[in-house]
Amino acid sequence: LKSEVLDPAGRAARMALREAGLSTVGDVRVVRAFFLEGVLSPTALETAVREVLADPVLDLAAVDQDLPPAGAVHGPGHDHVVTVTRKAGVTDPEAETARGALAAIGVAVLHVHAAREYRIRASASPEAVLAAAKRAHGNDVIEDVVRVLQGRSPLYLAWLDEDSPIPP
Repeated sequence: LKSEVLDPAGRAARMALREAGLSTVGDVRVVRAFFLEGVLSPTALETAVREVLADPVLDLAAVDQDLPPAGAVHGPGHDHVVTVTRKAGVTDPEAETARGALAAIGVAVLHVHAAREYRIRASASPEAVLAAAKRAHGNDVIEDVVRVLQGRSPLYLAWLDEDSPIPP
């Protein structure tokens, strides 16, 4: 979401983190990420983002790069990024819906994967933030919850399937 847009999912995420024992959590922003597998021209990729994957009024969108700093979190503490993805082999309804919508506008992809990225401002260790995020936002049976390392793009660390063509 753009920085000037209220993030109700971020507020709910913050409350869930507090309930999970992370009392020092400040602001939280929730980012949706989509990973498209297939051969796409730059024009097709731009069309996919503009027509299906992002709302131009509410969302910031980035392709093969991190989002601009306008989506940063505010408050005391350190920034932490935690990404939640479906485990390999688990049905991903959001991804399947996106794939159908892409096909409807003529953008053919082999697979679509969706993820939620939580940008968390908290005065806590990375381990404490990850543990609280796993309790608050992940389902161990169907999801992987990972902490994105500082200085790396979440686009490459969020997808955990080794067979994916997305580079490590």
